[in-house]
Amino acid sequence: MRKKKITSSSNLGIAVGFSFIVLGLIFLSFILRILLLLGDSKFDGVNSFTVVTNQEKEGQVINFSPQNQSISILNVRDREGQNLGMSLEIPIDGSFSSEEKVNGKNLSSILSRNIFNFKDQKELNFMDFLRLSLFTNTVKSTSIDEKTISKETSAQTLAILTSSFFVDSGILDEKQNIEIINATDVYGLGNKLANLVTNIGGNVILVTTGNLMESSEIQYVNDTYTAKRLSQILNFKLVKTKKKSIPDVIIIVGKDSISSLKF
Repeated sequence: MRKKKITSSSNLGIAVGFSFIVLGLIFLSFILRILLLLGDSKFDGVNSFTVVTNQEKEGQVINFSPQNQSISILNVRDREGQNLGMSLEIPIDGSFSSEEKVNGKNLSSILSRNIFNFKDQKELNFMDFLRLSLFTNTVKSTSIDEKTISKETSAQTLAILTSSFFVDSGILDEKQNIEIINATDVYGLGNKLANLVTNIGGNVILVTTGNLMESSEIQYVNDTYTAKRLSQILNFKLVKTKKKSIPDVIIIVGKDSISSLKF
């Protein structure tokens, strides 16, 4: 009888221990999953973030600005399948699908519904939607601006809207002098990039054409948010230099980036 009690007690201990191990492994895998999602997340809750909604007839571009505690929504009529990032000359960080039109009142709920929508949303993950939803809830309704543009919108009005809606306060505040060198044989590429950089608050002081180069890069003297953000947007490597020059940041557009640039 005594052996049976010891055996029964031992089996119970083994079962309890095994259960704790299984629960521990599940908890550990959950934590690892969260860490992976954090690593893959695009929105950091600190810097400017711009997304588009995937709608055929009318596109929407939404900018979340933690620096200014504001959100800007730009409705684009007569879209006709155009790439909004390219047509507006602004960087796009991601996109998501929405069956209903986004506005200041329903934005938070739409983002919340997409937190666990793993099937339809490809560019933004669980953590992106969670962070965007939480941020949206902290923004006052008076700090959500919404405008509409169409084919009839003048170039001057469009320029004013894009430069005000999508400015990155981090870049604007640093006031770094930026030079752009077009080291490709694609005419006008430097000016297009200059428009994009200017629209997000960059101070472009010079656009030139240089000798052909294979590799694109961003040269900088001091570590700044501007250089890092431009590298992130363009996917150009950062190269620190000790050269003293008027530009604080030099963007060299090489042949390797012609097909990948989204403007």
